[in-house]
Amino acid sequence: MKTRFILTLAILTTLCLAACRKTQDEPNRTNYAHERMTFWTNDSLLDDIHKRDSLRTHIEDELRKLPNDEQSEQRLHILASLVELCRIGLDFEGAMNYCMEGTSLAAQMGNDEMNAFFQNNMGDMFFDAEELSEASAQYENACKLLENKTDARLMKTFSLYALDMYEFEFQLMQYDAALKYIKEAIEHIDKSYAADKNVWTETEYDSIHATALIDMARLLARIDRKEEGRTYYEQFLQSDFAKTNEGIYLEIRYLDRDKDWEKALERYSVLEERVDTIHTYNSVTAFLPRLRFLKVRILTGLERWKECCEA
Repeated sequence: MKTRFILTLAILTTLCLAACRKTQDEPNRTNYAHERMTFWTNDSLLDDIHKRDSLRTHIEDELRKLPNDEQSEQRLHILASLVELCRIGLDFEGAMNYCMEGTSLAAQMGNDEMNAFFQNNMGDMFFDAEELSEASAQYENACKLLENKTDARLMKTFSLYALDMYEFEFQLMQYDAALKYIKEAIEHIDKSYAADKNVWTETEYDSIHATALIDMARLLARIDRKEEGRTYYEQFLQSDFAKTNEGIYLEIRYLDRDKDWEKALERYSVLEERVDTIHTYNSVTAFLPRLRFLKVRILTGLERWKECCEA
């Protein structure tokens, strides 16, 4: 479902690391939402089942040591880490159970940021399970909890949840709703960055902001507001992210939607050469079929039927 999700590991907390080392360090976890996006690119956790399961066992031990009725930030931190470890291990039932416990506790404590984190994760899982009404409710709840925050870090977090909501609405072809959320996402990215650049890394801001811009361009092309979409496309091209494999792939999807198939095929050739000759794209074997399908779409638009069959 997601196309974003892109950067380096930042999600594991001091608590997680402490559990691995069996130390008694206190946890220091912040910015749960945007860090979640980096969790999925950590190849060592994705590939090493023993390492992942061992880490989960240690963290669950920490949870069991806490009194059952304790309401604390530490308990929320532990639950958040377990949600992510369960999701990366494809234990969605476990992740959902920890989310439900987490959102209940966060609501009791009045912690809107953590409540939104758990609800957004539930939205992801309901969406993956094609339980669309439940997914919509959870995504909306996550956004509502943070939509009026003025802190730079929370505005950043809201922008990421709004991007999730945009993607959800776009997939359902609810384009008016999708447009609302992508506009809000870009607005909050800009506001957050202007308020405090320190809540972003430069690479993170560049990639997320650029992704939002090309998503907006693609949506506007889809609803026949192409000239307006071109403005966002030109802004996207100014980013460093536009030069990466992920950026080129999203550019091709936009050009296809904009029916600029000659340019799309030109950009496709660049990306095809990169991923066919060297592993410069994460999970390249899973990516190539999508790339081939995109080429068929482009060649169909150009009415190059023989090449469609070969692709």
